[in-house]
Amino acid sequence: MFTVHFSRDSKYVMSGSDDTNVRVWKSTAWEQLGRMSRKEKDAADYRAKLKKRYAHLPEVRRVIHSRRTPGNIKKAHSKIGIMEESRKRKLDNLIRNSKEGAVELRAERSKRIRREET
Repeated sequence: MFTVHFSRDSKYVMSGSDDTNVRVWKSTAWEQLGRMSRKEKDAADYRAKLKKRYAHLPEVRRVIHSRRTPGNIKKAHSKIGIMEESRKRKLDNLIRNSKEGAVELRAERSKRIRREET
């Protein structure tokens, strides 16, 4: 990821990456998009006031600061970690078991670039 910006009203986060994609995210994932009825708005304000009023309690603080990562994202992240470990282990074994200078090492960043423009 190369750049991250907030919208002027701080409701959205825009991120640009090296694969030329721009992604738009909600800054607060639990908020619904669009208009809220008066009843929904009052309920949301009431919940926000309760959180603010009791934020000093350890139980409430724990709930406010907890963030749950979805299971499929967590599994994908752990698989990526395992793949990186095995790739590094394979490279170390290759270097250890080959002649001096036979293995050409590249910088870690250059592996991820798909093509370089000249």
